Amino acid sequence: MDRFSYLSFVRCALLPFVLLLGGCGSSSSPTTETPEASTESNGAEPAVEPAAVDSRQPNLNTPGGITLPEGDLPDAPVKRSSPAEGGMSLPDDLDLGAADGKVTERDTSTVLVATAKDVSIEYAKWDKVREKAGKTGKVTVLDVWSLACGPCLKEFPNLVAMQNRFGEKVVAIGANVDFDGRKTRPPESYEPKVTQFLSSVEADFTNYIVQTPSDEVFEAIGIGSIPAVIVFDEKGKMVKLFSDVGETAGFTYEADIVPLVEKLLN
Repeated sequence: MDRFSYLSFVRCALLPFVLLLGGCGSSSSPTTETPEASTESNGAEPAVEPAAVDSRQPNLNTPGGITLPEGDLPDAPVKRSSPAEGGMSLPDDLDLGAADGKVTERDTSTVLVATAKDVSIEYAKWDKVREKAGKTGKVTVLDVWSLACGPCLKEFPNLVAMQNRFGEKVVAIGANVDFDGRKTRPPESYEPKVTQFLSSVEADFTNYIVQTPSDEVFEAIGIGSIPAVIVFDEKGKMVKLFSDVGETAGFTYEADIVPLVEKLLN
């Protein structure tokens, strides 16, 4: 076997190994490699999956120390079309029904029955409350509210702030209308929570628990629900009724009532 034949034999014998290692007599095609994900990006920390967020709203603690249920504030009480529909619905932790259903009614008309931290509470029919509000001889703000009305509880401390600001120039009156006419839940049954709330916000002006059923109060005022605030001038004339419907919907003391009181005082 000559030299050339020997080299050909060796080359062919090694051909399978050459093909295995990358081909015979040709350059192998470059392969594309996927680069590894970089653990650094301009010095930034790697992305972290955000933690789960609790979508529930926290309890709203009113200034009166009364904790409302989670989520939205309770709806304001509304006038019923018939007594059979039941009364105003209080949040669970404000339910003041007598456990034994044996609450005894008493004649407490316009009589002072509770005092705590300079807070006074009287009982009176609505017409008596309305009459007194018009006979103070001063600019008077009458706030009609309920324990079952979240917006009422939220705004009531601003009535206190207004009274503190104007002092003796203005008379502030609070009128609680939780009583809905049921004999098993007379006006007196609301006194503990009403006292607690008023004391907590230091409402040291005249406060009433109204003995007239709330439906009749709403009808007398000419509203379908609360919150409601009535402003009187020095002569006892009703200057403005603020309610949560119509042009005064969403009213506040800061934006609506205080500016009106300032105008009446000038």
